[in-house]
Amino acid sequence: MIKNSITRCILSIILFLATTVLSAHSKPFDFKSEIGRLDSLGTREFRLAVDSLYFQLDRINDPVQKKALTEKVFSITAARDEMAHIRSLAYPVIYPDSIRVRYLNKAFKLAKKLKSKKEMAWLEERRCRYYMEKARYDSAMISILKIRDDYRPVPGSDEYINIENLLGDIYYKAGLYEQAQKVYLGILDEYKKSNQWNFWRPFVIMNNIGLVGIKTKNYQLAINWFNETLRMADIHLTIPEKNNIVAFTLVKLMECYIKIGRNAEARKYLKKVESIPQDEIYADVQQELMFWKSNLLLKEGNPKGALVQVQSLLTYADERPAFVRFNAEIDLLLSHIYKALNNPDKSLHYLENYTVVHDSLKNKSHSVHSLMLLANKDLQLAKEKLRASHREKMYMISILLFMVIVLLVVSLLYWRLYLSKLQLVNKTVEKEIQREKQTIQKYQEDVAGLSTEKYHSELDDLIDQLQKLVAEEKIYLDPELNIQKTAQYLSTNRTYLSTAINSFYDMNFPSYINQLRIQESIDLISKGYTSKLTLEALAMQSGFSSRTVFITAFKKYTGVPPSFFIKNYKSYLNKPVLQ
Repeated sequence: MIKNSITRCILSIILFLATTVLSAHSKPFDFKSEIGRLDSLGTREFRLAVDSLYFQLDRINDPVQKKALTEKVFSITAARDEMAHIRSLAYPVIYPDSIRVRYLNKAFKLAKKLKSKKEMAWLEERRCRYYMEKARYDSAMISILKIRDDYRPVPGSDEYINIENLLGDIYYKAGLYEQAQKVYLGILDEYKKSNQWNFWRPFVIMNNIGLVGIKTKNYQLAINWFNETLRMADIHLTIPEKNNIVAFTLVKLMECYIKIGRNAEARKYLKKVESIPQDEIYADVQQELMFWKSNLLLKEGNPKGALVQVQSLLTYADERPAFVRFNAEIDLLLSHIYKALNNPDKSLHYLENYTVVHDSLKNKSHSVHSLMLLANKDLQLAKEKLRASHREKMYMISILLFMVIVLLVVSLLYWRLYLSKLQLVNKTVEKEIQREKQTIQKYQEDVAGLSTEKYHSELDDLIDQLQKLVAEEKIYLDPELNIQKTAQYLSTNRTYLSTAINSFYDMNFPSYINQLRIQESIDLISKGYTSKLTLEALAMQSGFSSRTVFITAFKKYTGVPPSFFIKNYKSYLNKPVLQ
């Protein structure tokens, strides 16, 4: 009887879950109703509901509808709850890049005000993902190292694995495949310790190692890891995403066999993918499948079929703009297809397109390798020095105690003198602060007639003019440049320009100009000019007034002196990837 009761209970639960799932699939998400009920929710429920709304907003394809709904939720969180508003500020889908960065910075300041380290770490992760989208891998790496070192997630925790996963992805996207594989293997070790395999991430990690094999042309390594993914998925995976993971893995095996010329094996894996229900394969994997199917058709001597498949892929991708098209790879494939179709003009056209994009991406990738490696090396050296310093302190503590006693009287006399000087310094600083406040107050009174919206619009316009002036005229190369001269260029005043720079870049004018000059010097170094220039000449060509100012600014911006950077960056560029 008890057994029958348990059985009925289990069946009831299964029926309830099935009904819930079916209703979720059949009934569209009612944004109007969900937004309307926000005011009636308690704080915790309100925050959860906001998270849910932004998750659903990601699924809207209509940009006009998405913008309207997003702005509505944004205004509600701004008026209701600061913690929930952090999520609104960090949701950047509908905003241009300049606003995205500004909103992320505002969200970070708000999380810091609320003393929420969890939210600060999450926002740093969002910042990292933004930099990855823009291929700014050195900046993304700095964000990840900041999360890892400032917030110290517990090893083995979901937060720790997520951060390590992002770090591995940064290395992979930047072309540092040896470092990426090392990070991925470390993540897999964590899953082996916990023996938790019914989850998507370990299978993505195994596939990522396989992708490293493809990138380094070690196809046997790639095949071994993709097969391991399939084997483990067959044993452990029961999640709904299983078929999508399996489909992606089969497509990558198909790619490997195409590249080593074993078309029959590739065709076998194509049939396996096509046997999976297509509605269970996500759009990005569908694009991968169509791309490599086209490659296979071309290899099998069917260029017309390959061309039809590419056209289908382009149509499919245009209907799903959230997913990445293959860009340069499609141009190269089309070049090969038209060559096989005896159409040399079109073949050459697509080959030229491929060459331009490919060379641009290659140069950009090389430019960040040295910065990433030097930043990481500098971080490790700093940690080693810190550990050595702690050991020395333990040995010296008895001597220091004795010295403190001996020097106590002298220190007291010096302290009195120091305090008197400090008071003079404080008075001077307070005087300068008061003068600056009066200047700002006067300026605010001058613009009091402008609406807030118009004011911010004018600030944005001024920044646009400044960016154009910097890009076209390179005014920062003038060592005598100051904010007054720059304001004259822009037909504005120095206070208004200073406000715009502080608001947009979160830094003052000298820091902004020095940053541009350092970027110019790094560009000169990367082009090999330092083989002909002295450090003094490099400083002058970058816009600095002296060698000393240049060295100080360079070290503040990069973490290393220019001589160290010049000496080391080439060796990192030429370092071989994983074989």
